[in-house]
Amino acid sequence: MSFNYVQAGIGLVFGPIKDIVGQVIPGNSSVLVSASFQPAVSGHYCVRVTYNITGIGTGIGSAPVRQLRAPGSGSRDLNVYGSPGSLTPPSGKETLARADTAFRVVSKIPSGPTQVQKAIVGGWWSWASGAVSTATAAMGLDPPRQDYNQITLPVRYPIPPVQPDANISVSRAASLNAVNDALTEVLALGSAATTAMDRYAGASEANNLQWAAEQANELLFYQSQFATALLSYADRLDAFVLLLKTEGETQITISVSDVTGYQQRLTAQGFSAQEIADAKLIGWTDAQIEAQRQAIIAANPNDVAGNLLEKYTNEASVSRDLGNALLHPPVFNPSYSVSGSPGNLAAGVGNTMALVYNSVTTIQLANPLAQTALIDVRARRIDLPADWTVDISPVQVNLTPGQQTTITITVMAGSPVPQGIIPRVAVEGYAGIQLLGGVVIDIMVPNYKPFDGKVPVFLPLIMSN
Repeated sequence: MSFNYVQAGIGLVFGPIKDIVGQVIPGNSSVLVSASFQPAVSGHYCVRVTYNITGIGTGIGSAPVRQLRAPGSGSRDLNVYGSPGSLTPPSGKETLARADTAFRVVSKIPSGPTQVQKAIVGGWWSWASGAVSTATAAMGLDPPRQDYNQITLPVRYPIPPVQPDANISVSRAASLNAVNDALTEVLALGSAATTAMDRYAGASEANNLQWAAEQANELLFYQSQFATALLSYADRLDAFVLLLKTEGETQITISVSDVTGYQQRLTAQGFSAQEIADAKLIGWTDAQIEAQRQAIIAANPNDVAGNLLEKYTNEASVSRDLGNALLHPPVFNPSYSVSGSPGNLAAGVGNTMALVYNSVTTIQLANPLAQTALIDVRARRIDLPADWTVDISPVQVNLTPGQQTTITITVMAGSPVPQGIIPRVAVEGYAGIQLLGGVVIDIMVPNYKPFDGKVPVFLPLIMSN
């Protein structure tokens, strides 16, 4: 059995995904076979699955497998769609997952039995931690949203301050309020970055380059702000832990029985009216509240139990790691400009140019002819800037009928070009003077749209006598 897909190539129809050999199917039954496929670019792909039956029989004991006189075979084609890739840098994926785990643990810690936890849960920390966990997990993905033509703005939910009392010192209340304020920023900016990423995916899926660039810039802006907020949160959380130690809270432990008691209470009674009000104050829906209840009930008590100070220190550490990983994503710098002189590019007015990276593309080359052929691979410039160059390796190859090989095309970018254009180059294969086929390679040059987190509001002009 073979899994194949239509590739961008010359003289080639299908390229391999995976071959499965020797699969035995018991009589009157079926088996599930699968193949992982990760497209290089987003878009529609045609996949073909072919099979060959080489023999029938049990093949067990003395009963031999009967070979077929004419082996049976068949195939089926289907279309799949590859979604656009995430803009989150690879270095941020692992730290996003670690942050998700850390925030989830803290969000499941029961209220009590210490005054510290009563103040924290009363300050909406567990609910905010759960919401940040959702945002960090979603930031590693990018499901398309159809409302991609809307500006993304953060929504901030103010957390009422913790008041000092006989059990909570003025310093502890002030430090905890600083943590809550920072966590509010983390939640707002993380959710905004997630929304912008999903809208970027929707615009990319719709081939809307203008809004894809808009949402990409919003994502980069909020991702940077989110990273800065995480660093601030980490510093304030470390300061809070240090203050607790200074006040003599060196061993604040949540036991397994505390966790199981909390789970039993949620199973029998659910969240209290105050807990639900706290959750809705920061935007949680009834469905999200119920999902959190089920997650807490399903949690392993041993994972939640332990020294709170260690858990807070770990949360601060992963927040700092995630902030540093997201703060400087590897993107092109669209503010680069070029001055002009006679015979060179004219100077752009304002921020109109973009400097993009070199592009490396591989395609498959095959010989569709009935005889061995010496095939030349040539580049034909379509909309390529004059100072951009194209390198093809190899430029000539000798192939027998049906034989295939890989061709590498490197487009080396020169000077900055106007934003929003799509430079193109055609790569074609020739056997002598016979054209075997070709592939067009597009290089996307995004538009730069400065975004500062603000949206202008235009009011009507009213004149009075």
